Amino acid sequence: MDANTSLVRLRPFFILLFCSSLIYCSDLILINTIGIFVNQFYDNNDETLVYGSPIINRDYINKLILLRKNNSWANYHKVKVESIGFSSAIQVQTKFLPDYPYDIQLIANNDISLTNGDMLTFSFYVRCVSSGTGMVEFVVEEREKPYKKILRYFTNPGKEWAKSKILIAIPESYDPGDIRFCFRLGAKIQTIEIGGVEFINYGKVLPDEILVNHFYSYDVSDQNTEWRELAQNRIDSVRKTDFSVLVKDMNSRPIEKATVIIEMTRHKFRFGTAVSSHYITNDITKDAVIYRQKVKELFDYVVFESDLKWKEWENIQRRKNTLKAVQWLNENNIEIRGHCLVWPWWKKVPTDIRKNKNDPSYIRDKVKDHIVDIVTELNGIVQEWDVINEPVTHHELTDITGEGSVSEWFEMVKHINPNIDTYVNDYGILNHGGVDIIHQQKSYKYIDRLLQEGVRLDGIGIQSHFNWQLTPIQNVLDILGTFSKFHKKILITEFDVNVFDEILQADYVRDFMTACFSHPSVDGIYMWGFWDGRHYRNNAPVYRKDWSMKPSGKVWYDLVYNKWWTNDTGTTNDKGVYSTRGFLGTYYIKVIKDGKTVIREVELNSGGLILEIVVE
Repeated sequence: MDANTSLVRLRPFFILLFCSSLIYCSDLILINTIGIFVNQFYDNNDETLVYGSPIINRDYINKLILLRKNNSWANYHKVKVESIGFSSAIQVQTKFLPDYPYDIQLIANNDISLTNGDMLTFSFYVRCVSSGTGMVEFVVEEREKPYKKILRYFTNPGKEWAKSKILIAIPESYDPGDIRFCFRLGAKIQTIEIGGVEFINYGKVLPDEILVNHFYSYDVSDQNTEWRELAQNRIDSVRKTDFSVLVKDMNSRPIEKATVIIEMTRHKFRFGTAVSSHYITNDITKDAVIYRQKVKELFDYVVFESDLKWKEWENIQRRKNTLKAVQWLNENNIEIRGHCLVWPWWKKVPTDIRKNKNDPSYIRDKVKDHIVDIVTELNGIVQEWDVINEPVTHHELTDITGEGSVSEWFEMVKHINPNIDTYVNDYGILNHGGVDIIHQQKSYKYIDRLLQEGVRLDGIGIQSHFNWQLTPIQNVLDILGTFSKFHKKILITEFDVNVFDEILQADYVRDFMTACFSHPSVDGIYMWGFWDGRHYRNNAPVYRKDWSMKPSGKVWYDLVYNKWWTNDTGTTNDKGVYSTRGFLGTYYIKVIKDGKTVIREVELNSGGLILEIVVE
């Protein structure tokens, strides 16, 4: 078999990927790779695998077993299929909706050793034979607690077979049985069939014959240009307004031909980042010096990644360092948002809370004490708080305190200072390709319930951690439209694009930022760290570890401080007026006439501004 033969076999896959109207469709997601699409290789005559080693026994139907907490929740059996390239599949009927999707899942372990850097492909077909669309999450994770995740991938199959093909570079070495492959099926009542499963390890060196194309899950050229035009129109309407400077003399007579210089100094829209108190106050290394410099140069808005979380706040020494960082940020006129008051997950609360899990009164009192302590300490400095974080998935604490306690937590913040904005913050809304419909619906219902209870909720935080399963921009806009129905501010609280193709990363940063900036309900975008040296996945949007700027960093800077930034110069007309249009924010206005200079600082808000300046 030669390379030309392989290309002929691959061409139908490319067609299917983009033609959603065809019976079969394919999804492609690349994780931790150099961005090369690799198709599985078979001989044209007998479908024998030529390259790579199966990760699990080829008899996958007998290898995959169904785990569920209660046998009555789901059942599974083998079914025959036709006209698809495989003759049998596994059918799983989910009959009960559990608390978590992983309470019902098909799993299999790796049968062979895997070495750090090995290239693995996961290929399978899925369809939903019950009514509506299904919800399937494919997970690769370590088999022992805490079940470290290697891959998460979501798909919403319909009645026809849909193919998914995923390529990853394994980040560590594993012995047989160390990791498991999971099809999580507990997100909804559904009947799912899975077949054509192939998990292959190609090793570290991919044969030339299968290096066929650069292929991604997000293709800029394939994006509908209509959304871009509409977004640009919204940006001009929502983020800009008219701005006039009227120059007069002491006798209120208009001054003609006065020079007007308009210099923007700060966006009203919040382009922010997560920061670490350690690099701001407790580190004298060269990196820390650069870190502080970049924070001052680039950001007017920040959030602490971890320093204001409950466990970290209770560490007295760390609290002292955090308060020093708060002072430094305040001195540099950088606004701080609070993240987060309660993350109702055992892993994220002080150890004494879990030890007293059988004492609801103890836990309620401790939560209240914590909220009063930290909100009071930072009152007047931190102007908004994520009161609760990830409540849809993590509710161990609220299961004990009762959901009514959440309303009390919001009210406590407002009692301390009614001007503090309160948020609920959650994930799984915009990311995962936008197909985690179940989590989106649960988040929506959670927010709706809070509002029905009369909770004084000011904003909705949407985390937005993206990987190779990038969400189409029109889907992003549609989802934002759904959550804007609450008429609350929407904040992108934890944005990053964890792909290792830097051009793809830059393309998505540009498009995602454009979409969010254009949406009238979105109040800001906070990236979850800006430098690889202080990023939880070592893949921040702006700077590499050596402080060289990434393509996505150049995109970010160009949008924030060039394309969406207003600096202007002109002269007044015979009525003493100079008019322009500017982005909302803070400005220095300088008027020069006959050697005299007058400077004013003004806020340009929606509705426009007519500024009168008198030159003596």
